[in-house]
Amino acid sequence: MLNSKPLHCSQTESSQGEAFSSPLFPVTILANTPQANGYVLLCLAIPPEIPLLENNYLLFIKLDNILPVMRVNPAQQTLDVLCSANAALYQIGTQYVATLLHKPFIVFQSPITLLIAENNYIASLVFLVNRLRVQQQAQTMVCFLTAEAAFPFKPRPSQIFLPAMPDGVIAAMPLLDDWGVVSRLAHEDDLVGCYAGHIVALIRHYLTTQAPENISIQAIVSPTRARAIHALIDEYPIQAIHTTVIDSV
Repeated sequence: MLNSKPLHCSQTESSQGEAFSSPLFPVTILANTPQANGYVLLCLAIPPEIPLLENNYLLFIKLDNILPVMRVNPAQQTLDVLCSANAALYQIGTQYVATLLHKPFIVFQSPITLLIAENNYIASLVFLVNRLRVQQQAQTMVCFLTAEAAFPFKPRPSQIFLPAMPDGVIAAMPLLDDWGVVSRLAHEDDLVGCYAGHIVALIRHYLTTQAPENISIQAIVSPTRARAIHALIDEYPIQAIHTTVIDSV
């Protein structure tokens, strides 16, 4: 069995709600769909008494492991979650006892919200972007993504211009591009179209070339990256930073 991974939130301003967990409930794996680079998308059947939509919360489901929810399907009472490590363990028809974790996010009022995510928690960023789109938030969203190995999608050149990017940094997440949401990728292995280096260096480049007083940051990252991101507020007059921290990815 996989080890559970602690998850918590930290922020430079108060969240609109507190983190909470649902009671234990049974889930059944309905589908295990391969994605790019060894990731899989699991579709989970959830009992009807478990509410799936809460305003301003990211959702994570704890099976043997904590997995990020990418999509909720209330009409079918199902969740789609992204999985990387040990994905083969989750066979169709397998039943688990689970709990649903709710972690607050903040709807910033700044003109630009910079959204940061890494590894399979890119699924949480997709969930967040979709919620903000549904709520018709007026601010501009800019997404920076990174991965230690491979991304859970096949990058493609973005169709959306982002000012002041380094030369050649044009790779994007196709789904976000299709939604009209700008994204750029950072990878330390110098992948084609990606920023060659640490994602915090890309964030720093962006803040240096923009008006940071118009920007807030929301990140779903490991503790090491969270500390580096929080340190940016000492360098730039950013409006606010909120992080959901994953202790291991």
